Amino acid sequence: MVKSFFYSLIIISVFVFLGCNQGENSNKSIPNTKNHEEETVTYSLLEIGQQTIKVNEIPVDIIVPDGEAKGDLMILPGWNLTPDQWCKNSDLCTKALAKGYRLILPEMGLSVYASNYFPQTRMDWINAPTGTWLTDTLIKHLQNKYGILLPTKKNFIIGLSTGGRGVVMTALKTAKLFKAGASLSGDFDQALTPYDNIMAGFYGDYETHKDLWATVDNPAHDAASLQVPMYLGHGLNDAVVPSNQTKIFYETLKKTNPKLKVILHISETGLHDFKYWNSEVDAALNFFEQ
Repeated sequence: MVKSFFYSLIIISVFVFLGCNQGENSNKSIPNTKNHEEETVTYSLLEIGQQTIKVNEIPVDIIVPDGEAKGDLMILPGWNLTPDQWCKNSDLCTKALAKGYRLILPEMGLSVYASNYFPQTRMDWINAPTGTWLTDTLIKHLQNKYGILLPTKKNFIIGLSTGGRGVVMTALKTAKLFKAGASLSGDFDQALTPYDNIMAGFYGDYETHKDLWATVDNPAHDAASLQVPMYLGHGLNDAVVPSNQTKIFYETLKKTNPKLKVILHISETGLHDFKYWNSEVDAALNFFEQ
């Protein structure tokens, strides 16, 4: 009987031990909480000032402010513009750094921030980064390696011209990752400008691909899904991208997404140039502060 009791005691101890170990293992499979993540994950350090990294061989400039960064600001260039033109031709970088923002400037080249390439996309344009590379590769790389643009942090995004379109398309694909965005001189419904040769270069000519132009990669079509507050600016005298692109997109947002905070500013004298874009820097940064 003593022997039987002894064996029973051993069996019970084994079950208790296994149960404890299973509890430990199950805890390891639970996703990290915010605090746990910040305490245990070690990220690669970035130097104060400007550095260039490559993600899938695509250059990305990162500029780190002196002192603790208060937030991350992704800056998107227009079509065939180098990302450093924002810094060279406007006060955006200087003022954003002074406010404590860490800047991310990807080289987007001939991109229209399309979700992917299409059979009708020009062969000499298929090396341009897509919007999918931006959201699924670049952002994830920055999050995992450098702790940049983490969902728990203060993230903002700004862009001009085609980059203004990219702001909204990126926000649509990343839910609430960004706290706010600013889009200047953007185009949001390519079907409104069927003569646009840049869009035709990616999506094919309008007459043949009307449905594609109207629904795929069309921010106006998906306006009801936008969750990021937006500052929308445009120059009334813009001869490259009609100001109606921004006016109509604003009206679409107010109709389909009335609870979303959106500010519209049409400059009576604004053109499609850095003089106009620079005039919007303070308003955009103030919008982020709100």
